[in-house]
Amino acid sequence: MKILQISKIKKDVTGAFTRFPLFITFCIILTIVSIFTIEYDNDLTWDTKLNIYHFLSILSMGIIFVLAATNHAEKNKLNKKQKYILQGIFVIFMALYYFIPPQNFSTFELTMRIVALDTALVFLTLYLPYYKDKNIDAFWQYTKTLFLRLLTTYLFTMILYGGLSLALFALDVLFGVDVDGMLYFYLFIILSGIFAPIFFAGGLSADYSQYENKLIYPKALKFLVQNILVPLVILYMLILYVYAGKIIVMWQFPKGWVTNLVLSFSIPGLISFFLIYPLKNTGNKFLSGFFRWYFWLMLPLILLLFIAIFKRVNAYGITELRYYVIIIAAWLTFISVYFIINKHKNLKIIA
Repeated sequence: MKILQISKIKKDVTGAFTRFPLFITFCIILTIVSIFTIEYDNDLTWDTKLNIYHFLSILSMGIIFVLAATNHAEKNKLNKKQKYILQGIFVIFMALYYFIPPQNFSTFELTMRIVALDTALVFLTLYLPYYKDKNIDAFWQYTKTLFLRLLTTYLFTMILYGGLSLALFALDVLFGVDVDGMLYFYLFIILSGIFAPIFFAGGLSADYSQYENKLIYPKALKFLVQNILVPLVILYMLILYVYAGKIIVMWQFPKGWVTNLVLSFSIPGLISFFLIYPLKNTGNKFLSGFFRWYFWLMLPLILLLFIAIFKRVNAYGITELRYYVIIIAAWLTFISVYFIINKHKNLKIIA
């Protein structure tokens, strides 16, 4: 059994290099440049660092887009020429974008911009292969597969990092080998930047017809959603409602950090809603009730979010981070209203 598992991993890795060559190339370049930047940080001027951050941000966008484009090409059976044209258009865009001088933002502002752009591209990875396909069950199974593959990749990466770190520690303690402390950090970057993407991509099937089969809900995932994730979301929601009640009773405007609480709550809430979709009509009143009322219960919290962010804007002005919060709040409002008024709930709206 172990031999077969190792053989499958080798096959997946080989397949990843064949199917996702540009994706893996970008990952390797990003990893090498990141390590170089960290190692020689003190010798680099701020302008040089800014240009490197600019380059890395473009690479991170390229990594996600190439993955999305490859999945789209495989799902819609595009030929190699169409696939390369699609990827080539974005590579040209990356090259042109690189020669636009980066604005002199702080490191935090640059990071927030990269996170915002990469998050948008992650949603593109989910949406692009199925943008024409009306089979919501197939879309759900495709997204579920990506989610589970991501969890598996994280687990394998952490196990491998723990084992190799222990080996380095043993060399240091038992054999007196001088192991630089930064080597552990570089090992983490290499595993996260090269091993994890290859392992993740290699486990993605190119056969999208499997998602058209009868939907089978994993028992372990159902247990996780029903007994852990949804109860935690409900508990978090109750805490936020109690806090909202305190605001009304004491007539005390919400504090600035309430935006972080509501936004943090919305992420596991949306994940729970998405994962419950196939179970909404299975007779489980707890899960079907959550699916039915979740967005109704979100509306007061979204109002609380708007009050909190505009209070900060009025007091301290608009910043890029507050601008992103307003955009996210507007997006949450849109999808909440959509799922409330629309009987045929299209999960692709979230993506």
